[in-house]
This record gives sequence, structure tokens and C-alpha cells, in this order.
Amino acid sequence: MSYPDLWKKYINSINDKDLLLNALTHSSKSREDETVRNNERLEFLGDAVLKLIITKYLFDKYPKAQEGILTKYRAKLISDKMLSSLAKKMNLAQHAVIGTTLARDNIPDSVIGDTVEALIGAIYLDSGIEKAHDFILELWQEDMSQAIEDALELEYKSRLQELIQDKFKILPAYKVISSKGPDHKKEFEIGVYLDAKLLATAKAFSKKDASQLAAKIALEDSDKWLI
Repeated sequence: MSYPDLWKKYINSINDKDLLLNALTHSSKSREDETVRNNERLEFLGDAVLKLIITKYLFDKYPKAQEGILTKYRAKLISDKMLSSLAKKMNLAQHAVIGTTLARDNIPDSVIGDTVEALIGAIYLDSGIEKAHDFILELWQEDMSQAIEDALELEYKSRLQELIQDKFKILPAYKVISSKGPDHKKEFEIGVYLDAKLLATAKAFSKKDASQLAAKIALEDSDKWLI
């Protein structure tokens, strides 16, 4: 289902249209008209509902993951960057009720990101936790894997850094060993070093992915160099 269709499906399902209007109304509008309610309270509620749903999803999906790992996954999934990205995909800027101090074609990312949380709060109040659950998981579906992969990348590199810092009091270094292929599909070989000692190498079609893999391999082979 496309993001506009997803928007229509859930927004049309909200029975209380005043609640929907409240969810879409930014404080810039209420500052100009005191009779208008802004969405800050709904954003507060939606933030809590979102955190609960994503936490439960991760808890069930990764039964062996430790708390620290799950926390990093969740941070990626509910970050301001993720919220604003999803808001843009739903074209929320065109539906937001804003004051004259904001330009429709230049609404700050934080504003439309907060509107996503306000909508979650409105769906929860209007239709209950199950409907809010379905909305969140459908809206986040396409971005789940990439966000968790990004968190994993940080986790491998973070774990390696902590290990080396604790043992040797220095930081690992990542260096490009070689690159080959056309610009649109260049393969990089990255090495991770402990001072001048090469711990592991890996190849991928981006420096980021190659660094991630090199850190993973270095961790798996740590018994060979952690002496």
C-alpha cells in the first residue's frame, strides 16, 4: 500500500473529526487563535504509544537481543529523522493546520515529524491500541529493516571501539585498502586497524557497508589479536 493510500485508510477511519483536526494543528495556529487547540498534548500521548508499540515489536522479533541492542534499534526507529521522513512520504505538510508564521512549502521537519506522533495519539484515543498498532507497523514497514541495519552497523563498530579502548586505550582506524569498478558500482575494500596492525578486511559496494563487515569480522576473530 502506498503512503498516500495508507494516509487515507487510517485518517478516514477516525470517527472524531475534531480529534483529527486537533492532531493536525500546530501551535503556530493556536497562538494566533486562542479558540484553536494545538496538537502538543496528542503528540505527548502518541510518543508514548509509539514507543510502546515499537518496543513490543522489537521484544518479540529479537528474543535473544540484549537490552542495549534493543534500545539502539528503537532509537533509530523513533528518531526525529525517521518521523520527519515518514511525514514527508505521507505528504503531511499539505494537511497540517499552521499559522501565518510558517510557509506551507517550507514547514520544518520537526513540525511534521511531531504531527505523526499526534496522529498516533488521535488514532489511539479514537479507535484503541490495536488500530494504533496496525497504523504504526504499516507505516514503518518499509523502513524497519534499513533502520535496524544502520543500528547494527553502529553496534559492530561501537562494540569494537569499546573493546579496543578498554584493552589498548586507543581507537580503531578504518582505511580504504583498494577500490575498483565504475563509479556507479565501485567496490571498496576496507581494513580496520589496531595501531599499525591489520585486524580484518571486508569488501562491499559502499565504504559504510565494508566498514561494518570489517568490524564484525574483527570482533569474531578477536581471540586472534586480543592478547
